[in-house]
Amino acid sequence: MANHGGIVVAIDSPYLSARTTSIPTWSLSIRTATTPPVSNVYNSSDNLSVTALGISSNSLTSVPLSTLASEDHSTYRSRGFNSNHRGPAHLDAGGYDFFEHIFVEPESTAIKVLNVTNLGLRTMSTYRYKSPSLASITLDTGAGTSMTLEPVYPYAHAPFSYLDTIFTATKNGPSAYTGTLVFNYDTGDEVAQITIVRVLDAPWRPLDKFTESLEWRTRVIKARSLETRSALREYPRVSYGYEFLLLGRELNVFRAAVGNPEIPLLTPLWYDEYPLGAIPAGSLTLNVDTTNSEFVGGGYVFLVQEDGLFEFVEVLTITDSTISLGATVVNNYSNVTIMPAVLTLIKKANYDNYNNDVYKGSLSLVEYGAIPRIPTAQTKFDSIDVLTTTSIIKTKLQATISTRGQYLDNGVGIVRFKAIENRVRNSLEHLWATSGYEQRAEMKNWLYSRAGQQKKFLMSTFQNDLFLATDYLGGTSMDVLAVHFDAPFYFQVQLTSGASYYGFCTSKVSDSGVDTLTIDPLAAAFTLSDVKIFSIVLEQRYASDKFKITYKNHQIASLKTLTTGV
Repeated sequence: MANHGGIVVAIDSPYLSARTTSIPTWSLSIRTATTPPVSNVYNSSDNLSVTALGISSNSLTSVPLSTLASEDHSTYRSRGFNSNHRGPAHLDAGGYDFFEHIFVEPESTAIKVLNVTNLGLRTMSTYRYKSPSLASITLDTGAGTSMTLEPVYPYAHAPFSYLDTIFTATKNGPSAYTGTLVFNYDTGDEVAQITIVRVLDAPWRPLDKFTESLEWRTRVIKARSLETRSALREYPRVSYGYEFLLLGRELNVFRAAVGNPEIPLLTPLWYDEYPLGAIPAGSLTLNVDTTNSEFVGGGYVFLVQEDGLFEFVEVLTITDSTISLGATVVNNYSNVTIMPAVLTLIKKANYDNYNNDVYKGSLSLVEYGAIPRIPTAQTKFDSIDVLTTTSIIKTKLQATISTRGQYLDNGVGIVRFKAIENRVRNSLEHLWATSGYEQRAEMKNWLYSRAGQQKKFLMSTFQNDLFLATDYLGGTSMDVLAVHFDAPFYFQVQLTSGASYYGFCTSKVSDSGVDTLTIDPLAAAFTLSDVKIFSIVLEQRYASDKFKITYKNHQIASLKTLTTGV
């Protein structure tokens, strides 16, 4: 079994553009949602926190006692509240405005553990008049955790001071530890609930394919001539699915991983795999070409070797050629590959008995949270995004032309069609086929460029719809063989040299089988023999908010899309 490095990090989704910025962590205060410094790797509220020991953590700043307790409250008794509970008299609220107690809120909190690690609990006293004695701290989370310090503290908990307690969570325990934390003071017990979540790994390599689904959500605002969609989800919900082989000895590991769907699962992105070669234990920096990768600062990497060695490590920062890790590599690798890993939740899991002591398992996963991603700027024409990369779209095109309406039949034999929309819909079905990291990145950048909305864009048919009648010499006039397209319309000219030009036809005049188009001047002149494809370009939008990408391996990806006229 491989050795895994221990680390405790915050459950949060990385920001895809944050390659050189600070790591996103849980906020210092759940109420105020402030972002703690980059060195903080703990989950906390204002008063109760869980920290990873051995890591520099800037916890809540302690305020000097002299500043907050400058008044001698033993000489001031709040009016109307004659009891042992004392509050600042100048607040004039009968003592009810400031109850002196130990803060251990919120009543629940959660962290995740990649392996064995020591964790620290911290609480703060806000008693002003009296410093109560803390008799003991009890943490009961069952098997898998143990206190590393004797849980008896026979000293006074000073006002506005922190109290630290240490316990150990081990990977050999259950998937999640849920228990009760009791602070036993001489004034009474303060109780908090705490959950320690162990993130389980699923390093089974996909059998045949790995699927990724990107799902936005928009609402349609219908109209007769145009259609608008309002965004309900700014970033896509991402889900994954794949099948893999399970040996008999791994079946219990699989059952443990899927036994509690509330437990996050670290899932490797197998389609984004890079060979590294030999990597020694203790490495903190990895040399990887990340130009078109999906590694992110604040995310995770998965190192795996064919002999069974593997580990997950947190990512600190990323450049175009290096990945800086949050912990050292534990194993010695002779020929390792690396890929990103993301936090997911299990939607569905099953396995079949494939043959003797070999099983075929499958997982359907959804990403733990939305991942913000800054859209990549796309080529524009007439202020509209243009899908230009023909190399990632197969030439196969299925087109459907329709008008939305209703057929009226009087039952005798007269049939009439009543149009609901005063336009014709051009629906195009494209099959994308990418090969290599760069083309895959171009495809996904195009999908993410919608930025949550169901925007319109210009999309070529990528077929010869127009044919030059004479050479184009530049200017605002172009002669083509007679076409049945009514102006105005957009068009695209792809030359044999690889250059592409976009234009807009404002009007046309037909004469003896030749149409003279009035166009916006193109950037260059060209001859008939220079033209490779002369296409109509349509204003389209995607007919669905969901896109399913199928990865055959780390080089091949396919995607089928359906677009419809705006």
